[in-house]
Amino acid sequence: MDFTKKFDPSDWARRRAFNNGTKTAMRAVPIPAPAGGGLACAPLESGGWQIGWEWDQPRDIRGVAVSFAPGSNRPEAAAQHVEYWQRAWPTMHPDHAPGASRGWLPVDDAFDGRWTEAYGESGEQGETRTFLFDRVDINEVDNGSMWQGEGAYYKSADYNARFRRTLKLRLIFEYREAPRLLAVRLIGEPTAEEADCEIWFGSAGRVRDGLSGSVTVWNGEIRAISDAGFQAGDTREGHAFKLNEAAGQMLSLHYTRNRGTRCDGDRTLLQIATDRGSFSVWADDIQNGVFMEDFDIFLTESTAQIPAAQQIAACLAGKRSIFDRVAGHAEQTTENAFCEIPAMDVTRQPPYGRYVILGWSGVRQKFCLRYNGDVFANKKYQKVTLRDTARTHWAGGELHFRLATGDPLDYRERADASRQFMPDAAIPVYVTEWLDREVEYTQTAFATLLDGPVDFPGVVAGDEDLAVMIRIGIRNASGDRRTARLCLDVYPGENLAIRDGELLALGRVVPGDTVHNTWAVQSYDEELLRANIRTGGKGSLRCISATEEGVVSFAMRPGSYGLYDADSRTHRVPIPATVTSALLYSVELDPYETHDVDLVIPYPTLTSPEDKVRIARLSFDEEKRKVTEFWQSFQDRSAKLKLPAEDQLNRFFQAVPWHVAMTAMRDPNTGNFIVPAATYVYGACGNEASMQIRMLDYLGQHELAEKYLDGYVASQGRIGLDGNFQSKQGALVAVNYDGRNSLDGMFAYNLDHGYLLSCFADHYMLTGDRQWLRRVAGTLTEGCEFVFRERAATQLLDENGEKVPYYGLLPHGHLEDNPEWRCWFSVNGQACGGVLRVAKALAEIDHQQAERILAEGIRYRDDIRAAVVRAMAKAPAVPSGRGGYIPSIPTHAEIRGRDWGWFRQVAYGPLHLVYGLVLDPAEKLTTWILNDLEDNLFLSRSYGRIADNEKYWFSRGGIAIQSNLLFNDLVYLERKEPERALRALFNNFAQNLYRDISCFTEHPVPEFGHGVGPFFKTPDEAQFLVFLRNHLVKETASGLSLLPGASRDWFADGQELTFENFASAYGPVSLTSQSSVSQGEIRVWVKAGWRRAPLELSLYVRHPDRRIPAVVTVNGQPLGADCLCGDEIRLADPGRELAIIVRYD
Repeated sequence: MDFTKKFDPSDWARRRAFNNGTKTAMRAVPIPAPAGGGLACAPLESGGWQIGWEWDQPRDIRGVAVSFAPGSNRPEAAAQHVEYWQRAWPTMHPDHAPGASRGWLPVDDAFDGRWTEAYGESGEQGETRTFLFDRVDINEVDNGSMWQGEGAYYKSADYNARFRRTLKLRLIFEYREAPRLLAVRLIGEPTAEEADCEIWFGSAGRVRDGLSGSVTVWNGEIRAISDAGFQAGDTREGHAFKLNEAAGQMLSLHYTRNRGTRCDGDRTLLQIATDRGSFSVWADDIQNGVFMEDFDIFLTESTAQIPAAQQIAACLAGKRSIFDRVAGHAEQTTENAFCEIPAMDVTRQPPYGRYVILGWSGVRQKFCLRYNGDVFANKKYQKVTLRDTARTHWAGGELHFRLATGDPLDYRERADASRQFMPDAAIPVYVTEWLDREVEYTQTAFATLLDGPVDFPGVVAGDEDLAVMIRIGIRNASGDRRTARLCLDVYPGENLAIRDGELLALGRVVPGDTVHNTWAVQSYDEELLRANIRTGGKGSLRCISATEEGVVSFAMRPGSYGLYDADSRTHRVPIPATVTSALLYSVELDPYETHDVDLVIPYPTLTSPEDKVRIARLSFDEEKRKVTEFWQSFQDRSAKLKLPAEDQLNRFFQAVPWHVAMTAMRDPNTGNFIVPAATYVYGACGNEASMQIRMLDYLGQHELAEKYLDGYVASQGRIGLDGNFQSKQGALVAVNYDGRNSLDGMFAYNLDHGYLLSCFADHYMLTGDRQWLRRVAGTLTEGCEFVFRERAATQLLDENGEKVPYYGLLPHGHLEDNPEWRCWFSVNGQACGGVLRVAKALAEIDHQQAERILAEGIRYRDDIRAAVVRAMAKAPAVPSGRGGYIPSIPTHAEIRGRDWGWFRQVAYGPLHLVYGLVLDPAEKLTTWILNDLEDNLFLSRSYGRIADNEKYWFSRGGIAIQSNLLFNDLVYLERKEPERALRALFNNFAQNLYRDISCFTEHPVPEFGHGVGPFFKTPDEAQFLVFLRNHLVKETASGLSLLPGASRDWFADGQELTFENFASAYGPVSLTSQSSVSQGEIRVWVKAGWRRAPLELSLYVRHPDRRIPAVVTVNGQPLGADCLCGDEIRLADPGRELAIIVRYD
């Protein structure tokens, strides 16, 4: 093969010498060019010599050709080899990952990796030695078992590739003297070819102003440039040009571009820098014509003498973007979203299907209730530490109580086999109903404390004992006498006995060690109480073997729930009849007779007579009363909401606050609260904790929010962020307490710091608690100093004296789930927003550091904006959906093109710069980001999900896979675009909600209706309520808005909307609206407890038929026309009580 036509990426690299360190110990230093020409080598720390290359994006390299200087002492071929920087590559092929799970595939970074030797074959011709790589295989690298699962290499997208994809490569010479190199050619994967391009200015007549700029090529070379299409007075000097007026001039280029590229790092880009802004275009896109809509610049390969205006018209003909179509579409409703988005399937969320938590506020012990009524607990998922398991003597890592009924037994693992619901969404009491062969079963379940309820919210120690109370109502639904059968199957299998209503475990059933001894019993040293059962003296209770009366015990099925994974004998014979492994209750019922059976399941394993008596004395009815009173008291502390004809939203609003209270765990040793990212499985994440705390503040639960924030005050600076940071002093990172003073930062997300700074500032703004702010001011100033100190380390210039792409940003670090270290715009945006919000809060108490923090925060914001503009100029433009193209902003400072997967590119993409106060919601850059999301990302295979874009673009678009991580809803509200915001809100709700029980899945990753993740996923639930609250009450630059994102359906005739005591930056606010639009009138009452009145109060009354108010009175006084603007009614210096009447012609 002729490698001379292969692209040489060394021309686009930084020449470096590297050490062998990784992460913070990794070092790279420039290798200066020698005075006499050629290339210099640098010493290798382990002996020998090296010359290396580094890129910002991975490159595909096939080999290396080294030309030695004539007469140079060169090493033998065996003493020369190539190493490349590697960790994740070769990555599993995306199509092996179901649905959107491809979004988490790992990628390489310049810090966290290792030097791997590339195997290959050498050849020599004169003074040039060529080294071509073998096909990559497991003898060289097999990351699968470490990063992507065993065997992932064989599923990789680049299986047996000839090339090596890498960010860094070095040539090693194991020789006593440094060889003198004339040149080194890196043999790339793509082939360079020549091409032509015409660049037309102002041909569409959209922009006629003068224009100055220049043209450059990345991964290519301009061979010739012609300004034959210029007009009199226009000038060009080299690649720079100046037009007096953009009026159809053309600049033609002859250049080289790459073909056969496999990665964006090797693709050719044309970059046009102008005084109106800069952008880049993939050379591959030019062949179909690229019209930059906002610049009126058109790039094409056409030489057919077709006028540019005509080509542009052809590109735009019949095209309309999704972003534009939303505003003209009928407004989204929950009813329509539920109709067009498949409902969540309770059986399809691994590993247990949908379950809910049976627990208590702040208490570590927790049970779970599956969708079919089964109860279980899992030690690992509960996040046990220290001596949490001292009194949980289970047969394995989890304990299941599975309920089966009928003859033969039915475990109801089907979606339609049972119905589960909550009589009151504010109270964690669950009812599960099913009909089994003319016998009705109604199970009621809840959790209670063994030592009784405590006052709310924070007086628990965290290590209290818990029990689950269950009542199973049995009803003969036929006109004949029936035998009802109820089987309780304990898993993992145990040898059980029933005595005086006590279900006792006598030993653990385990696989036997011989063919004849297929099962064995490991006896316990004492009897363990598993449950207390009350039958009211009716029917019979007995423990039976797994084979008796046709019972097949689930507990004896090898491999069930993965407990017996090592057991490969899937056809094991049944357990011997001498081992009783299940409890069977039988009762004869007359026609339509009902009967109740009560169960008490303690979380701790109890053995003493005193403890057993304690359990026996628990009354189902009395405990239910206490539990109801406790949670109702909690509900009474929260804001209230009743939306018209929105039962699901209203119930969800009631459920989420106690979900959060039940998720939080108090460390018994320190008294600090941990706010995990889910009740089960996940530990603490600072970004997701802040979502829950802010929601509590919005709903007036300030005391609880403050307790949760106190944990971050106590742990500040004890754990650092995962990245190239200089210190941990002042860092705010989510921590998990282990029962002593040790801390574990399970995730160390770089996002944590900025999210938490904003959360602290928002807590003050929503409470006005100056005393609290003075108490935590040191925490906040230290947090800001951490940002200023760490970003100083990146204020660097490159060898050409230019600012590095990440100048002034936080160091390279860990974004969120994806671990690679980069200078992420979302991390910096959130950090900047946190600093600026803290400065504003501190200014209100005249803190001496407030002014300086604000000034430093503004400088930080300016540096982020400059980095964004630089990155946007280098990033390829993307389709607008209208037939043209728009600029794109990448995820971090060193990438041209898309990042990998929806998680990086969408969920934590550049839109976070808006929430971080770096970008204005209404500015052009924000519009481009939103347009890109709507038309290219949300409904796409690689960055969102596939949908029928003709039928379902409206209801299945507008949201990310994990939709509550992206704040597009809030951005649309800031832009006063309620139609787009409501679409995002309702699609979000319909996508994630389990409609039988008011809880969210974390994300329906494989497809709609198929959830992934643990329960309760409280950050996502809480963030949705944050969105909903802002649709109803929202702070603005000039004051406060009420109902800015209310649905027009909520103002339909006869509808009433009400909320009470929503916290705001000005004090609690309550509102009621009553619609009589059939009579031409809508009435609104506002009651506010202003700490200070907003300068302006905006009320949005969105008539269902889009009619504009004719007359508005406030407290009986007419309002001037200058206070009315469409649906908006503006009130200056509002009082505490307002009665507003809006009349329509």
